[in-house]
Amino acid sequence: MTKAPWVWDKKRPENWTVDAQVLQKTYFFGQLYTYRAHNSEKTINFDVIEGKDVVQCIAVTKQKELVLVSQFRPGCKDLSLEIPGGAIEKQEDPIHALHRELREESGYTGENPILLCQGYFNPALMKSHIYYYLLSHCEKTCDTDFDPSEDCATYLLPCEQLEATLMKGIFQSMVTVTGLALLQNWFYQHPTFLNR
Repeated sequence: MTKAPWVWDKKRPENWTVDAQVLQKTYFFGQLYTYRAHNSEKTINFDVIEGKDVVQCIAVTKQKELVLVSQFRPGCKDLSLEIPGGAIEKQEDPIHALHRELREESGYTGENPILLCQGYFNPALMKSHIYYYLLSHCEKTCDTDFDPSEDCATYLLPCEQLEATLMKGIFQSMVTVTGLALLQNWFYQHPTFLNR
């Protein structure tokens, strides 16, 4: 007997209503607002960042290697090994941004973009969205073209070593860990991909 798929009913808790928003400041990631919201019992102020949407590129080469980039991140004050990605510019299509970010950060290009997941970057405090795409048949076709704040080195991780590498705790960015977990799930659903 097949069970009906699980559905979130969105009945609890009571939803909040946003009454006002006040711009606090504009900075690198976008604009910081304070929102005043209420439910039937209380009113509270929330700080919310309105920034650009973001795309993350899970790039797999023809040799079944994962394209990764290493760069300095000021938040952790250290190098961080990540999947390529970045901001989607105003009026830019996410797939265009996907190809652009991969090319700029690694010099690789690929084909057959598959959307693995999309959603809010962090719904607790951000309005921006994040898109995870799988790009296959990637190969090095051009030089890198870094933004002023970027200085990346490219690494290739054999896909067969992904799970073991994830377990070592090398990846500091949870944005990257999420993308790699999505990739692992995709591999489980498409077991012949790595054998092609």
